[in-house]
Amino acid sequence: RGKLSNHPLTDDTLAARGKLSNHLLTDNVNNEATKELIFSVDSATAKLDEIKRTKAKLAAEISAMKQRIEQMKSRSNEFQEELRAMDYKTLEKEQKALLADIVGETEFQQSLQNQIEKLKGISQLVKCACGQEYKIELDG
Repeated sequence: RGKLSNHPLTDDTLAARGKLSNHLLTDNVNNEATKELIFSVDSATAKLDEIKRTKAKLAAEISAMKQRIEQMKSRSNEFQEELRAMDYKTLEKEQKALLADIVGETEFQQSLQNQIEKLKGISQLVKCACGQEYKIELDG
């Protein structure tokens, strides 16, 4: 061993083996870094795909909302010009007045119905000049 350890070829061989070992370690580290980069790229690609899907979904929702708005605009054009010109508060007052009118009309109709029922209950005997008696009442 003593003679071989001083041999120049042995020193070169050992140095070459050390360099090869360092190179393999570097390759291994590079492989790990490459794997991490690939994982990062795959992760970013997945996130980008999710963002694209979300963007498409939002675009569809926005389009549907715009269609609904246009439908509402066309429906509002069907109203009379006077109604479209009125502000919201005035329309609310008009609605309350109309509802009050409906309630008033319903109450009036109910009172008429009650009067009719009372009249139905009234009957009277009337004697004709000829002597015949007649019962007068309201038919229901």
